[in-house]
Amino acid sequence: GLEDAAWHLMELGCSTIVNMDGGGSTVMAVRAGGINSRAVTKNSPSGQTQRNTTNGWLVVYEGHGDSTAEHLHSYPSQPLAMPGADIQLQTYASNDKYEPVPLRNRVTYSVDTNLGHTVDGNGLFTAGSAIGIAEIEVDSGDLGTTAQVYVQNGITFTPNVQNLYIEPGESFDLDVTAKFGHAPIASRDSLFIWTCDPVIGTIDGDGLFQATDESGLSGNIQIEYNGLQQTIPVQVGAPSLDFADTKTHWARHYIGRLAARGIVSGMGDNSYGPDNSLTRAQFLTILANTVEGSDPTQAAPAGFKDVPAQEWYYNYVNWGFAQGIVRGIDDVTFAPNAKVTREQMAIMLDNLAQSTDLALPATNGAVSFTDAASISPWAAGSVSKIVAAGLMGGYPDGKYKPQGNATRAEAATVVYQLVSIP
Repeated sequence: GLEDAAWHLMELGCSTIVNMDGGGSTVMAVRAGGINSRAVTKNSPSGQTQRNTTNGWLVVYEGHGDSTAEHLHSYPSQPLAMPGADIQLQTYASNDKYEPVPLRNRVTYSVDTNLGHTVDGNGLFTAGSAIGIAEIEVDSGDLGTTAQVYVQNGITFTPNVQNLYIEPGESFDLDVTAKFGHAPIASRDSLFIWTCDPVIGTIDGDGLFQATDESGLSGNIQIEYNGLQQTIPVQVGAPSLDFADTKTHWARHYIGRLAARGIVSGMGDNSYGPDNSLTRAQFLTILANTVEGSDPTQAAPAGFKDVPAQEWYYNYVNWGFAQGIVRGIDDVTFAPNAKVTREQMAIMLDNLAQSTDLALPATNGAVSFTDAASISPWAAGSVSKIVAAGLMGGYPDGKYKPQGNATRAEAATVVYQLVSIP
């Protein structure tokens, strides 16, 4: 029964035992000496609020004491701290009825330093390495009290992130929250051992991580304390895949990042063919892969005679036609294997932005090309918008080359700029 439980708890060392029996029918209200002039609810009923009851026992506190300080109180009350952690003590006075009154004298603090504990004149306690109860003597004139801090190292801890994505060159301050059992315990980041894989950056003794300047790298941050370890996976910049023929290519990072996201793919034998030309069907497939949640298999047939159902690009052509991203050469011809031209690419990009409600920026303003007259009238508007958005540009000789064929590397570069638009 309850009495047996109470005796058992007393045998374990408890001096005061309170039975809190449920979700809201019991609420503990306490006046903390020297702080509260009225009782304040201290427990947290699982039902969030006090339960409505038909009967109650009302205890009324009447009367007020004078302003004479009779007691000294130091808070927080019996806090937990890790060795090396700080606890800021605050001291208050109360009268004979434990109501708050002004302190009459300066407060002094002292602690047995033989155990490694320290306390300064402002009540900042720093726990030493000794595990157990640290007692701090608190005095103010003829008043005194003893503050107790429970120093423990058998903790669990949780970092403020479970995984980290960070841009190259940026920094991030990691923190940990420690507990002793289910109770919060004072800690300090510098009490933990912080390490990381050198390839992703550096981390200092307080958990400040500095990412490397190189993108596409991944690794781990490790946090250790007293035999426990937490590992945080880190990705610096967009993840990247390397192909055998892109390791030294100028478009390596664009191709690798898109490949890691499944937007572009290789051509077998771990090659990408960055300088190969791109077909209309291939570029349309890349665009479809940028649209999250798209399902080309559900698109209705577009009816092109040169797009047979058994071809790999069949669903992608149907999807692009249904979304208004592409049209055929005529009503029955799509020319899926024809090389895509730069002006066709601009039209597809423009149509994709419209179909997905993507607002294209106009960061480059008006750009003129020496071969502007060669741009087909039906493509001129799209070329202007795509160039203004910074997705495509001209060549060093000032030409746009609208009928020129785009390479797979150029396509990856353009699409990477597209998916990077906020």
